[in-house]
Amino acid sequence: MDVLDVSERRACRALGQHRSTQRKVPRGRDDEAALTADLVELARRYGRSGYESVHARQTRSLRFCPAL
Repeated sequence: MDVLDVSERRACRALGQHRSTQRKVPRGRDDEAALTADLVELARRYGRSGYESVHARQTRSLRFCPAL
């Protein structure tokens, strides 16, 4: 990978990107791993169900509590 001698401000402006996106590290939710595991399990169990069907089943389960 080549390193160019360009300031962060100029590079972000050229790309049309906010500078804060270069500094902030994305954080997942605490229950994201459990949610993902539940979605994968439901997708395996119900095969070719659409995402709306899988989401409805997950919402009905007791393990999922959406943020208010």
